[in-house]
Amino acid sequence: MFSPPLGSIATIVVMFVWLKAQPFLSLMGGSAVMAQAAGVPYTEVSRSFSTGLGSSLGGVGGR
Repeated sequence: MFSPPLGSIATIVVMFVWLKAQPFLSLMGGSAVMAQAAGVPYTEVSRSFSTGLGSSLGGVGGR
């Protein structure tokens, strides 16, 4: 039996510890696994990520 949250955490740990990936990339991978387990289409995952990241980065340097 597969648990989506455990699969997501396992992805983060494997990417960060064993593959020596950057923490940001590991979190992106874990969230992508969680989205796929929840049935979110690939196009929606990328759109949601770019929208969220864009608004976050836009607020950092905004006046």
